[in-house]
Parts: sequence; structure tokens; C-alpha cells
Amino acid sequence: MELKGIWELVRKNRLLFLLGVAGLVLLLFVGRGTEKATDARSPTEACESYRAALEEELTSLCGSVRGVGRVRVFLTLASTEIALYEKNVSGESETLATVGGEGLLVAYETPRVRGVTVVCEGGSDPSVKAELYALLSATLSLRTTQIHVAPIA
Repeated sequence: MELKGIWELVRKNRLLFLLGVAGLVLLLFVGRGTEKATDARSPTEACESYRAALEEELTSLCGSVRGVGRVRVFLTLASTEIALYEKNVSGESETLATVGGEGLLVAYETPRVRGVTVVCEGGSDPSVKAELYALLSATLSLRTTQIHVAPIA
């Protein structure tokens, strides 16, 4: 069959041709979706990355408070990253929802901040301390007993 003959056949059966192409594209993407991620981080690595990023943001935030000079922030986290899985509930029993024999992952829960320590220039000034306590308490939803502000030695 010539190229001209094939083109005529495609023109006459356009819908069938488009469905075939769509099916091939779908097969390519479905095959890729079943592969396991080889570069997935462990929960501990994810937790450390989260802590470092949060400390950096808080350092910048605390550094913008009037009266604060150099600043260093240290966070304590309550746990590592937690994976949340879908559950099937029927009556009084619960089972893990699975796809292909593996649990159906819904989301990751970031670790909760247990406490924060800020060491900064100006940390001995009561008004600077009060401002930092209020800022960190509001930002991290912590009680003031979970926050410590100290001056740089």
C-alpha cells in the first residue's frame, strides 16, 4: 500500500485512528507510573531537610525584628515525617486500602515542632525577647515555655 493510500484510509477512519494513537500514548504513561521511585528519601532525610529549611526561614524572620542582630535558630522536632494511608471502613472493621498489593498513600504529614531556641544579638533586651516570643509562638503554634531566646556570648 502506498503512502497516499494510507492517508486516504486515515482520513476516512479519523476517529478510529485518533483512538488508537490515544491508546498508545496512554500505555506509555501507565507503564511509567508503576515504576518504584529509586531516589526517594528516607523519613529521616526528609525530616532533616524540613528542619533545615524551617530553621532558615525562621532565621530570616527573626533577623527582621528590630533590635536583633546576628541570629541563629535551632528547632527540635517531635517526630519524623509520617506517611498517611487510605483505609477501607466497613462496619466496625478497618483495613488498609491497597493498589497492586501496596498501601494507597494519601499524604505525608510534616513533623510537629516541639521547641525552638534562638540565640541572637539583642537577646538580652527584654523588649526584643518579648517580640521574639510572640513571633515564634504565633508562627509555630507553640507555648512560650517551648521557646527560649538567649543572647550571643
